Amino acid sequence: MSAPSSSKPPAALRVLLAEDNLINQRLLAMLLRFMGHQIDVVDDGQQALNALEIKPYDVVLMDVMMPNLDGVSALRRILADARAGKKRPPVIMVTAHAAASDREQLLKAGASGYVPKPVAAEVLKAEIERVIASQA
Repeated sequence: MSAPSSSKPPAALRVLLAEDNLINQRLLAMLLRFMGHQIDVVDDGQQALNALEIKPYDVVLMDVMMPNLDGVSALRRILADARAGKKRPPVIMVTAHAAASDREQLLKAGASGYVPKPVAAEVLKAEIERVIASQA
């Protein structure tokens, strides 16, 4: 018999999901709700920036390839806002660009985390926990 875990489950987070693909939106929203988080979904980077002006979030999950304003451009604006003194949440890039060099490039651009597609629930959960813990 193993001893009970002393680590408590993470608190529910307010998550902004920026993803243009409806199937990916539904899958990620379902996974995040199953993890106990509160989710708002937008279709592109500009909508993500607009949402950040209205409501505080604990973390943003940002697709890279989106219409209107792509994820990397939105990330740059979020980082510029943070440098200008606006409170901005960490951004985890979620992308089909799954090579190690893609990960490094996105982290170098200022992303707080990276999750490759297709998204595995345990990878998503671990990356969110890692990023939130690094903010504490």
